[in-house]
Amino acid sequence: MKIHALKRFPNGSCKCEGCLLCATICPSQAIEVIVERDKKEPTEFIIDLKRCIFCEMCIEVCPSNAIDMVTVDTLSTCNPNDLVLNKKTLLSLGG
Repeated sequence: MKIHALKRFPNGSCKCEGCLLCATICPSQAIEVIVERDKKEPTEFIIDLKRCIFCEMCIEVCPSNAIDMVTVDTLSTCNPNDLVLNKKTLLSLGG
């Protein structure tokens, strides 16, 4: 199965610019991006996989190519909270 991941620049910083286009275009409103003033990177980036319809519109609209889909072996869980991915988890999936 493929799920979302955030990419990094070679220096290790997140490629996301906090433009909010992904959250705006998401038809299921599964993405929440929190950006503080005068920051070039979001303080929080949350994707709720319980709501996501995996349309990949967020990937298409991203101007900085910061969101990607990566293959995971398993996504099964008994805890629905495990399906809410935060910035730290998304960055670790992105490598």
